[in-house]
Amino acid sequence: MKQSGPLLFLSGYFLVGWVVVWILVMLLDRGDPKFAGKVGFHYGIWISVYFPIAITGTIALTRMKGSSIRRIIVTMLSLLAVLVVMFFSVFNNIDWLMLLVEYIGFAIAFWLLARSSNSKEIHP
Repeated sequence: MKQSGPLLFLSGYFLVGWVVVWILVMLLDRGDPKFAGKVGFHYGIWISVYFPIAITGTIALTRMKGSSIRRIIVTMLSLLAVLVVMFFSVFNNIDWLMLLVEYIGFAIAFWLLARSSNSKEIHP
């Protein structure tokens, strides 16, 4: 049951990531004009760009302590945070410096998450 959070996070990252990129490319006309309407092209690029964040999140969720309900809630909130940041980054066509700031921010947040513990937990 401990692995359900990281698996949910990764599957949500790939599946809902597709929806995020589809909305941006097809509905909001964001992306490279030469590849207008090519959701697969943009999906491959942006999923790859944010993959280090997804790997870090998966590792943090695997190492996180606490009840299974808490882990699932934190998983959903983490997934939402990653996808919202991805949405606004693609929408605003960010540069590499801002992407580096996002990498560092998520790395710190996931590191703190992995170190966190539930205060109601009884440690042996």
